[in-house]
Amino acid sequence: MHITVKFNPGDYRAYTYAYDGQEQIEPGDFVIVETREGRKAVQVESVDVPKPDFQCKHISAVLIEKDI
Repeated sequence: MHITVKFNPGDYRAYTYAYDGQEQIEPGDFVIVETREGRKAVQVESVDVPKPDFQCKHISAVLIEKDI
């Protein structure tokens, strides 16, 4: 499955990441992704989006409420 995330709530652009975990992800959830600056928590914009024509990085972890 592929999802889109935004690094900041006001961002115009969303970034696509691959997710193959078992936990359910919904828009508004937070996940951990690898960036050039290291690991970051980002907010899920959309889930189950079409696979893009480029290779995507994978989501490292899904944050649950107690992690936030």
